[in-house]
Amino acid sequence: MLSKITDETLDGLYKISAYKEVFSIHPDEPLLDKNIELFLNDFCSYNFADTNYAKLLDEHKNSVSPTEFADKASLEDILQYLTFYLWTNRSFSNYFKKKVMDGTIYRLLCRLHEILHAKQ
Repeated sequence: MLSKITDETLDGLYKISAYKEVFSIHPDEPLLDKNIELFLNDFCSYNFADTNYAKLLDEHKNSVSPTEFADKASLEDILQYLTFYLWTNRSFSNYFKKKVMDGTIYRLLCRLHEILHAKQ
């Protein structure tokens, strides 16, 4: 799939994957809200939102753990999960922050980083 992506989109994917350092397992709490805002802006500025996540969420119900689905996620899965978490945050305050704090976002961004570097 990466072979069909424009250079600009690829740059954006690298940019959002770099947030894995910011959203590490022990994020810097005082800066976390600002970093979430920056991530959201970058995610949206590259038009990564993919709202076709209903099927993915049904499949996730059968996962053994969040780590299992993150370890097997495709690029499309990652963007759909991130979209879901960001959209849910609009209805449930601090939802995305909770996903950062429990390590889910970190695992997804690590998987994105892995995908990007495997295709070099």
